Order: sequence, then structure tokens, then C-alpha cells
Amino acid sequence: MILIPGVILGQDGHAFLQVMNGVDGTTAYLEFPLTDFRADDRKFSIGLDKNRFNERHLHLELDAAGCQLERDIQLGPLNPWPVT
Repeated sequence: MILIPGVILGQDGHAFLQVMNGVDGTTAYLEFPLTDFRADDRKFSIGLDKNRFNERHLHLELDAAGCQLERDIQLGPLNPWPVT
């Protein structure tokens, strides 16, 4: 499973979570109000409505057509992409 949280700015601005299922090939694009998106500018920590993403934990509460998922996932140490 791939989870991509993000924002689109501009006239039709919104926050989103794109969910891709690698087993069956399905995808879902879930839109949220921009006000539901929160990001920390000092560390990897994103909030999107009730969903939380950080370097150690994912908390998911998704209830949309074609995408129902409620999970807490603990993550191991990250190997971040090098910044140059």
C-alpha cells in the first residue's frame, strides 16, 4: 500500500490523500479541506483530518467510497533521502 498525503494550492485548493493498493491495483483519491492539513516545519509530522503520519507511526481513519481503513502502524527507523 502506498499513501501520499499532500495539498493542491490555487483556485480549487484542497488537501488530499492518494491511496494505492499494490495487491489489486486499485487507487483512491480522497479530498479534504485545506484546513484539515497540518505539517510540522521542523520534523516529519503530517496531520490530515484524523490521520497522522510521522517517522515512527501511521494512524489511519479512512471512511470514503471505495476506501475504508482504520489502522495504527508502527514503523522502524527511517533511512531518509540524502539532502544536498
